[in-house]
Amino acid sequence: MELAARADLHLNSVNRIEAGEKDVQLETIEKLAKGLDCKMSDIFSVVEKQK
Repeated sequence: MELAARADLHLNSVNRIEAGEKDVQLETIEKLAKGLDCKMSDIFSVVEKQK
C-alpha cells in the first residue's frame, strides 16, 4: 500500500503489476521509480537480470 501511495498509483494497479497481470506504460514505470526512490534504468536493470 505504501508504494502505491508514494507512486501516486491505485493499489489495485500496483497489485496487478506485481502479479504480472497488467501491462505497464513508461509513465507508470516512472511513477514506480519515484515511489521506490530510484531511476527508471534501475527498474529495467532488475528486469533484465531476471531473464
